[in-house]
Amino acid sequence: MKNTWKERVKESWLINFFKKRTKDSEPAPRESQNVFLERTIENWLMSVNELTYQFSFYQILLSEGYEIIYNSKHNAFEQGKDIVAKKGGNVFAYQLKGGDISNSVWRGGVKAECEELVEYPIINPAISRNTRHKSFLVTNGEIEDTVRLAIDSLNSDKWKENPLNTITKGQLLSRLIKISNDFTPKSPTDYRDFLDLYLTDGQGSLDIPKYTKFISEILQIDNEDVYREERKRNIATASIYTGYIISSFEKYNNHVATIQTLTVLSSYIFALVEKFNLKEKYWLGSYVVIRDKIKEASGMLETEIVDGGFDKMINSIFDGEIGSYRRSLAVSYLLTYKISQILDDDKDCLDIFTVKYFKSITGSLLAWGESALYAFILFFILSIKHEDNSDSYFFLESALKSLIDNNGRQGISGLFSPYFKIDDVIMNNLGLLEEPIEESFVGGSYLIKSIISLLVRHQKKELVSKYWREITYISQLSFKPSKAWQNFIWHCKEGGNTSVFPKQTQSWAELMKEEESWDNKNVPKLLQKYYSFLPYYLLVFPHRINDDNIRFLEDKTLGKK
Repeated sequence: MKNTWKERVKESWLINFFKKRTKDSEPAPRESQNVFLERTIENWLMSVNELTYQFSFYQILLSEGYEIIYNSKHNAFEQGKDIVAKKGGNVFAYQLKGGDISNSVWRGGVKAECEELVEYPIINPAISRNTRHKSFLVTNGEIEDTVRLAIDSLNSDKWKENPLNTITKGQLLSRLIKISNDFTPKSPTDYRDFLDLYLTDGQGSLDIPKYTKFISEILQIDNEDVYREERKRNIATASIYTGYIISSFEKYNNHVATIQTLTVLSSYIFALVEKFNLKEKYWLGSYVVIRDKIKEASGMLETEIVDGGFDKMINSIFDGEIGSYRRSLAVSYLLTYKISQILDDDKDCLDIFTVKYFKSITGSLLAWGESALYAFILFFILSIKHEDNSDSYFFLESALKSLIDNNGRQGISGLFSPYFKIDDVIMNNLGLLEEPIEESFVGGSYLIKSIISLLVRHQKKELVSKYWREITYISQLSFKPSKAWQNFIWHCKEGGNTSVFPKQTQSWAELMKEEESWDNKNVPKLLQKYYSFLPYYLLVFPHRINDDNIRFLEDKTLGKK
């Protein structure tokens, strides 16, 4: 497809930028590249609000050696403190604001919040109640002189023992540039990749191959000669750049794409940790901030569905006849969030079975490919968890029947394998791909063994027997990466494929024995420890779904040891 005029202008401008700053096609000097990067970062900083830049500010603090103690959920209990951090025996509290702080803004609420920030002690198990803290008002705008005078007056009088410090746009920009320069795109191609990701249409989805290529360079996954402290900075830098990229999605309340991007980032951090055996002190702080951001976006997605159903969601490229894909995708992300909340023992978890829209969202699932069947599995697990056994097995049977009808001996082309994203399927089905996907998926399935395993575990012998003859015509496919860390990367070139047809006649006792003897040794160790990430990982990386991961997910969700 030809580029749009907007894309051509952007490309032309980018090329001209580098022509002016290169000689004989050599990479531009670092100083010139930094000038361009600074302008990009400044443009980003000026265009976002405090909720957007808060994620990046967390990473700044982590990269500078701070330990994050508290992340605000922006509720009535924050007492003026969006972030609480520790460093060198000192405690720091931050209140974040967006835009210029004028006298009217100050008097309209910011002053009251700063009074709580300065005067109220920090109540947190990690900090002694009598510990004094340093207070900071942070904004990505400027503070008017009248407000500065008011702060100076308070600091010399009422707040003399704990003065209020300020961080404004210039200081924020300087700190962002400093950490961003830990990785500066070194060629026109690198810059183009970054620009394409940063300037992406915020109503669409993430270009995962381009993003993973870009983020791998920042994390230096292929570089063995990197000190562990540098690994820590690289993780923070990758998070900062990701913050720039997801701002386009946040602008349009595209929560699905935001969650998707942050999940990919988390997975690549896990790859780095697994490959180089990094201790938690080098990476856990950044991961926790990313995890909280995923939960925040998930909560906003849930609120959007609860408050307005799906009507407000069909307002982008997913309009019209492809709205059904959008609804199905949204439900998949919602179900993933509910499972993750259960795994986190989240006390704020809303019981999905009591929400008025539950029955309507069950009808929104669309089997557009094998990846979509993961939502059917999640619905089943949630049903069992809530002891709603009347409909529980309907979801698994529906998924199994869909595979038999499409990928079995009577199938025509089969459901798309998990290696195809929903974007690929939509574009193909609408005839918008230059090279249509002509591959046949009949005769094999990556998810069928997981579905059968769940049915056997719950002793649904009659249901399995009902479909067994047709099941035997579908090969159970799987791929195992050669090395453990490769489980967490998007495209793995090293590993082994297996294809096994079930026996034509199968003893139920043998099936039960296989389930009873199962252990979790093949589940990646990081996913076993940080298991609340597992449902998101399998959602965004459906080509990593297998019976071992699904068994483990069900056991943890149902509280089995």
